[in-house]
Amino acid sequence: MNKKQKSDILWETMSWPEIEEKLKEVDTAILPCGAIEQHGPHLPVDVDYYDADWMAKVVAEQCQEPRPFVLPAIPYGVSYHHSAFKGTISVTNNALSALVYDIGMSLAHNGIKKLVILNGHGDNKPTLTYAAQMINRDSKIFVCVDTGESSDI
Repeated sequence: MNKKQKSDILWETMSWPEIEEKLKEVDTAILPCGAIEQHGPHLPVDVDYYDADWMAKVVAEQCQEPRPFVLPAIPYGVSYHHSAFKGTISVTNNALSALVYDIGMSLAHNGIKKLVILNGHGDNKPTLTYAAQMINRDSKIFVCVDTGESSDI
């Protein structure tokens, strides 16, 4: 198995002292969120997950220094409407909202002040928007949910 290459933007490749040091300059994180579901018989089921993860890295790389953190992508989304297709792994609105909320609150504890939730799956948007509102209410983090469909990202 290949080890992920060290990066100054990928949260999961950094040690806690490296994160602590970077937090002195960076107060923004990007959370990619996708889904595992069918996209026709010719494509893999990770299209939404892969796209969100890839886009988050591209966006962070294009930012001026100091660049934001890119968090590990959430692969699962609200995809019950695709349950007839084998390979779909869906979570409930409550499960996704609770996970994103907990991540946001942990980020607030770490000192993050701005969170961009980069959504790769349209049906996640209402759930992610709700979670963003609750994170903002409870932690005062500015949270933006972007589906990439109507943005300049």
